[in-house]
Amino acid sequence: MIGISKIKAGGHVYSVEYVDVVEPFMQRIGQVNLLTHEIRIHKDMAISKQEEVLLHELVHIICDLCKFDMSEEDTGRFGVVLHQIWKDNPDLFSREELPE
Repeated sequence: MIGISKIKAGGHVYSVEYVDVVEPFMQRIGQVNLLTHEIRIHKDMAISKQEEVLLHELVHIICDLCKFDMSEEDTGRFGVVLHQIWKDNPDLFSREELPE
């Protein structure tokens, strides 16, 4: 597990839970509940996939907050690209300036 148990987005604290089954009778690897502020991620995945799924669920939150109408497929792509940028630039949010 990636070890993140809470994350704040849009002024709300979302709990992050790593589970054996995200939703019974549905094959999902992640899900966000915008009413209860809960994110559920399947725990039997590689750490990098859990990170990617968490970012995907955060994209759903962003879309809801900004009233963006994004398909599940587009949300998936956006989450993958965010994950790639984050992993390829580990110092992205450091206080030091990035080289030009």
